[in-house]
Amino acid sequence: MALEIKAIPTLHGEAAERFIKLAEASPEERSKRRKIKIDISVVDKVLRKAGLV
Repeated sequence: MALEIKAIPTLHGEAAERFIKLAEASPEERSKRRKIKIDISVVDKVLRKAGLV
């Protein structure tokens, strides 16, 4: 019994260009994108609402 060969999804156009740009970026450039900015006032508000402060 043979298994069906499934189609492999491929990127085209702008999505493909963006993927290549990100793949070729240096590790430093990629890590900049992952940093999360936390606003202290937002954290304070959440903690106060939860009753932790």
